[in-house]
Amino acid sequence: MDGKSSVTEFWNGRRAVVFQTGNSAQILNQTSVFHLKKKPERISMRTLGEETASGDLPQSGPMAVFNGKRFFIWDGEEGKDLLPPAGADYWILRNNPFLPKKGLEGRMPAQLVIADGSNDPGKRKYYARFFKENKTAFWSTPDQGAWKINF
Repeated sequence: MDGKSSVTEFWNGRRAVVFQTGNSAQILNQTSVFHLKKKPERISMRTLGEETASGDLPQSGPMAVFNGKRFFIWDGEEGKDLLPPAGADYWILRNNPFLPKKGLEGRMPAQLVIADGSNDPGKRKYYARFFKENKTAFWSTPDQGAWKINF
């Protein structure tokens, strides 16, 4: 996949819900062997309202809820100045989001941070160190392979 494309899929049986950014034709071509014959449905992400601000950064952003788990999708292209909301189970980092040195206290995800291939290799190394220092589990899909979990 090119460096700016990103795909996140949530499967429930044979039904898939897809969040994607990048060139749609290229994404479909490169992921065609992974999809079932039926096209996955596309839904928009729910955007949370602004919460109490910490510093100059608004605290809102796209959140997907699947099977009772909250996934904060932190896209550096879409929300350069966002802080994640508190209470997410997982973060999905796309397109090199900026991690501020302050303001993330009490906001780290409960389970895991996943960085996809749209993040630069140097950023992924930085993220790995950052989250290790913050005692938060981290997964890099280009370095460790696709991440999946069954609920």
